[in-house]
Amino acid sequence: MIKFKLYKKISIHILTACCLLLFLSACTRNNTDNAERNVVRVIHSNSFSDDNGLVYDDFKVGLFKCYFDFETMKNIYFCTKPNCDHTALDCNSRLCHPYTFFIGNDQYYIEKKYEMHDSTETFISYLFKSDVSNTETKIVAALDCDMINDIYLINNTLYIVAPKPKFVDGISTSAERWDLYQIDMTNYKVKRITLNSNEGIDGYIPSGVIGNNLIIYHRYYDKIINPEDYGLKGNLEDYLKDEKNYKRYMAAVMDVFHKEMFSLNLDTGEQTSLDLPTPLLVYRDCYYYNRKRADGSYEMVSYNFNSKEEKIIYEGPVKTCNAIGDNIFFTEGIEKISDTTFELIIGFKEDAREFCYNLLTGELKEVNSRLPNKVEMKLVKEYGDYYIFLYSDRNSNVGQRVGYILKDDYFNDKSKFTLVAPE
Repeated sequence: MIKFKLYKKISIHILTACCLLLFLSACTRNNTDNAERNVVRVIHSNSFSDDNGLVYDDFKVGLFKCYFDFETMKNIYFCTKPNCDHTALDCNSRLCHPYTFFIGNDQYYIEKKYEMHDSTETFISYLFKSDVSNTETKIVAALDCDMINDIYLINNTLYIVAPKPKFVDGISTSAERWDLYQIDMTNYKVKRITLNSNEGIDGYIPSGVIGNNLIIYHRYYDKIINPEDYGLKGNLEDYLKDEKNYKRYMAAVMDVFHKEMFSLNLDTGEQTSLDLPTPLLVYRDCYYYNRKRADGSYEMVSYNFNSKEEKIIYEGPVKTCNAIGDNIFFTEGIEKISDTTFELIIGFKEDAREFCYNLLTGELKEVNSRLPNKVEMKLVKEYGDYYIFLYSDRNSNVGQRVGYILKDDYFNDKSKFTLVAPE
């Protein structure tokens, strides 16, 4: 049950703060180009944050859409029905629409549906517009695609990179094509730019925005390698039991696997190949990645797209990287052979150290406090003296919950955090 005063206060926040939205990403936010400052907002399938609060999917007892208010540090169910106990299937909090975001006072979300068009199976992704109470809802755009990536809202335009899947007997087997959809949110006109019109097993994953370019990771296979041709049946767990044949199979798979990075001009659709490895982070004007040194070891460097300069951030391999305000937080990785591909990778390191790099001063500072194994605290916002985070704990079946911690405690004693259950 929502207490009326808190409900009213946070509902006002939801209604009035939306025009100030600055969505956060684990990878990017608040990029600038040379001519003017673009407002870049990253819409995740299960969360977004603005200056006043966080809308996210809370997953502990069940799955609920919730709203966390930064000023009061209170958490409520994302529902405006008076006296709702959030058990009804049509409760807005229980519906938990993916890709929920706001522009002004309007709420938007994506809903994808499996449909038959001209006797052909397909996915249609519908963009819905609604008021906060979810009583006046209508479709404003329909896209012939499946939604699997983060969405980028740059100024007043949505940018969506998505595949049109091919179905065989009700199962999606490959992508018929990959497209960039641009939706003008002032009139809902849709423009489609085809990235690849060739059917195949591939993926296009946006990594961030620098200036007027979307940075994209592309992975693809020359052909399908059938595991049964190598005597393998069942699932991956079954494959791993037959180590000899599985290694033969994976060697064949890696022979036909390729990956590349490119930038996509958002005005023209022009693709420019980037001679860079997969990024750890794309943030503001820089591209952060693990660079291999002459002796075979790795170091994390930043590459500035404007100045074309590279800068060493950390002399060692890095596994995870996240940006909050003027700071980059990252954890050590370790060079290892993958258990599934048998390729050299940067993997998770046991008892890995975490560091904070200040973008303004260049200071590198170690985070002295650590969390138990299987516990994650993903920072999403700094608010005054606090960090707001999304928390997960596989030891106690907490899929995702919001919390906060003093900045000093994050560096020195992470056990002093507070999780906030919805009310």
